[in-house]
Amino acid sequence: MAGVEPAVGEVRAPVDDLAGRGAWLRSVYAERWSEQDGGLVHWRDQLLAALGALERDTVVVTHFFGINAAVGAASGDDRLVCFRPDNCSRTVLENDGGRLHLVQLGAEGATAVL
Repeated sequence: MAGVEPAVGEVRAPVDDLAGRGAWLRSVYAERWSEQDGGLVHWRDQLLAALGALERDTVVVTHFFGINAAVGAASGDDRLVCFRPDNCSRTVLENDGGRLHLVQLGAEGATAVL
């Protein structure tokens, strides 16, 4: 069964225009989750809750910051960006009763941030 789960969608920027979104992404790129406001942390918590609720092997397609949020949670890394997943790479995580564990990082690349 396929479906779209909004909780694993791309991070929500506080601005709508593309240039502003790119500037915002670049501004938070080197920050830590512990430094973030409620909105961004809420987005991450929703993503992690959706992944933690999966009860069977599942393919989840998401974006750069979503992958980083999941990998950071699984590896205990507080950085917003803890690795640079290449486009179409495959990162493998295990869900152990709602707790994520990193099995394999996807290929890293030089993915450009807007």
